[in-house]
Amino acid sequence: RRALANGEQRLGRDHPDLATNLNNIALVLHDRGLVAQALPFYRRSIELKERSIGQTPKLAASLNNLALIERQLGMYDQAERRYARAQEICEASIGPENLYVGMILASRGLIHRDRGELDVAESQMRRGLRMIEAAVGPEDREFAKKLMLLASVDVRRGRPSAAIPVQERAVRILRRQLGPRPRRRADPPVAR
Repeated sequence: RRALANGEQRLGRDHPDLATNLNNIALVLHDRGLVAQALPFYRRSIELKERSIGQTPKLAASLNNLALIERQLGMYDQAERRYARAQEICEASIGPENLYVGMILASRGLIHRDRGELDVAESQMRRGLRMIEAAVGPEDREFAKKLMLLASVDVRRGRPSAAIPVQERAVRILRRQLGPRPRRRADPPVAR
C-alpha cells in the first residue's frame, strides 16, 4: 500500500500505471483471505484500465479476478456480468476458442452450480473443459482442477457415483504431475 501511495503522489491518482499496483494489492489481500477488502482495489484497477487500455485481455483478467471475489461473497449477479464481459473481451481479442475463454466458462459454471442451475453449470463447464484440454492437453494440472469442479456438479445432483470416475481421472493427472505423496514417518530421521 505504501508503494501505491508513493505512485499516486508521483504520477497522480488516475495514472494508468497504478492499475497494476492496485490489482496486485487486491491479489495479496485475496490470498490472505481478506476478500472484501480486495474489492475496492480491483474496482479501481478496472476503472483505470478501462480509461487507459480499453477492452484488452489485461482488462478481462482484472474483471475475472473481481468476479471470483464477488462469487465467493455470494454476489452472483455481479460476478456473472463481469465473467460475461471478460469472456466477450477475450473472444473479441483472441478468438472464441482458447484457454482464457475456457477458464472463464468454467468459472461461470461455478456460479450456476452455486445457484443450483446444474444443467447450465454442466454445459458451461464441459464447454470450458474442451477448450482448456485443447489448449494445455489432457495431462495438465489446471485441466485436472476443472475436472474436479465438473464432478462437483454431479455431487450436487445427488449422483456421486457419476462424479467418481471424473474425480479419479483428475487425481491420476495430479499424481502424474505432482508425484506420489511422500510417506509420513512417525519418528524424525536419526542423524548418523
